[in-house]
Amino acid sequence: MTTGMTTNGVNIIPDINIVYSINFLITNEGVDLGFYDENIVDGVIGTDLPIIAPYVVSGGSKSRLNELKKYVISNNFFEQYHLSTIITTNGVDNTKSNVISYPYRVIYYIDSIQYTDIINSGGTGITTYSFTGQGYNSVLFDNYSIYKDSTKENIVENPQINSDVFIDRQEVSAFNDNYKLEHINSLAQLTSYVGGKYFNINNT
Repeated sequence: MTTGMTTNGVNIIPDINIVYSINFLITNEGVDLGFYDENIVDGVIGTDLPIIAPYVVSGGSKSRLNELKKYVISNNFFEQYHLSTIITTNGVDNTKSNVISYPYRVIYYIDSIQYTDIINSGGTGITTYSFTGQGYNSVLFDNYSIYKDSTKENIVENPQINSDVFIDRQEVSAFNDNYKLEHINSLAQLTSYVGGKYFNINNT
């Protein structure tokens, strides 16, 4: 390829005996549609959905056993964790777990998901999880019509309101009520003084 300078830039003269490769940079600009609200006020529901038979979802994950650990000092394995024998309550299932000899098999439940930790003597191991999916029948699935609120553009979820607000008030001197006495100019004002503490007036 030969080039030559022109008044407007570079003049490229291609060589017809050479194969050229050109890379184009393609950019993608995404548009966030924001948050959609459910129309539950009118009671309008979507199309009736077919009933789905429960199915088991399983896979591997990181261990979450530490989330159930209690702040106690004990050599008993089960005393170190919160216990539970049902999947809907978070805790270690001591009736199904085996911690007598390695590899340990610890079964525990977190948020209705069953986790199984296989722990070797060196502390390493694997973790699997499983839970029963309900599909459209799940209580977490809402079959309502949705609408777009223009005031919630580029918002991905409803705002969280925390009403437990702590107000850090300024420090007030212990003698603040006494300092207010400098604004009292007569005995009548002093007897009716209600801006601070009450004082006994003695005639001397």
